[in-house]
Amino acid sequence: MDEKVELGDRVRDRISGLRGIVIARIDWLYKCRRFAVAPEKLKDGTTIEEKWFDEPQLVMLKKRVVAPVPVDELSIAHFQLDPTPRSDDRAPPAGTGGGEPPRISGQRG
Repeated sequence: MDEKVELGDRVRDRISGLRGIVIARIDWLYKCRRFAVAPEKLKDGTTIEEKWFDEPQLVMLKKRVVAPVPVDELSIAHFQLDPTPRSDDRAPPAGTGGGEPPRISGQRG
């Protein structure tokens, strides 16, 4: 791959020839980076599901066809687990295996 692929770029898969816009990126533990490509064309009037490709398999066609929405720290922090203990945090009675799921910041109730 000659140019670094980023979200919002138009790319083509070297093997299948599929062309589309990069809509997601995932970095695996052992340095494999994969990108989800959403085809821009419809098939029989309906959208085609995105396909995932290894980074070296993609060819850059055009940069920033779609501008990605910036993610700020506040929107990320909203979904992190809240480590603050609550007054009702206690172990479930022995043998019940029950209890509430962890509380998420911003969650009501």
